[in-house]
Amino acid sequence: MSKRFITVSLLIILISACTRQVAVPTPQVGTVQPVFSNTVESALTVTATPLIVGATEQPVSTADVNCPGAPALHVAIGQEVTVVVDDTDKLKLRETPEISPDTEVKGLDKFTQMKILEGPVCVSSEDPEISYWFWKVEVQPNGEIGWVAEGDSLNYFIETASEQSLPTSDSTCPGAPASHVAIGQEVTVVVDDTDKLKLRATPEISLDAEVKMLDKLTFLKILEGPVCVASTDPEVSYWFWKVEVISTGEIGWVAEGDSSNYFIE
Repeated sequence: MSKRFITVSLLIILISACTRQVAVPTPQVGTVQPVFSNTVESALTVTATPLIVGATEQPVSTADVNCPGAPALHVAIGQEVTVVVDDTDKLKLRETPEISPDTEVKGLDKFTQMKILEGPVCVSSEDPEISYWFWKVEVQPNGEIGWVAEGDSLNYFIETASEQSLPTSDSTCPGAPASHVAIGQEVTVVVDDTDKLKLRATPEISLDAEVKMLDKLTFLKILEGPVCVASTDPEVSYWFWKVEVISTGEIGWVAEGDSSNYFIE
């Protein structure tokens, strides 16, 4: 076989190889083909969505919060407040901020003193248009802790000391003498033993509120007050102060005096 024949044959083979069609598979409809590039893909940005919990589980901000039927907030953490609900419909101290018989701990008497610890929490009632602001409180002086409602659309259930009647020239406490004692002072009972001064569990003129009789010259320390308490005579009232009997540590309420005499000095 000549060299020329061999050269021609090789040339034919090379031309055939260059012009041969290669079958390329066509992707099926609906399939996704990977796309590659020489650039790095940007990281996926994930926006965290906060977990929404029930109103009874977490204090909420008071700004721009809809708490339908609840009165405007007028107390704050750290303040000392007083129950102003009548004893016929006592304020309920609850274990958790929920309106349920299962959460009720006890009924709080009118004039019960408390300290605001945490809150507020907006709690819904069965009526979707009525809610309550609840605060976590410490009951004084026994230290019980629980939750109470601040009020409803008509009335507040608790008030700060600054919102209660104070013994000033503008105060209306008919028949009561001008107040001459103050919180923190130590005073002495000056009522004769023939008509002893009554220590009361609450600032009320009631036999049920009486705890004991205080002898003349008993030393007391003023803790809180005063509260203007009306008598059966609409023209006679008394300033009551919460006191500690220094010799025994007993705590209660006493009247400061009447229109004729002071009971403590």
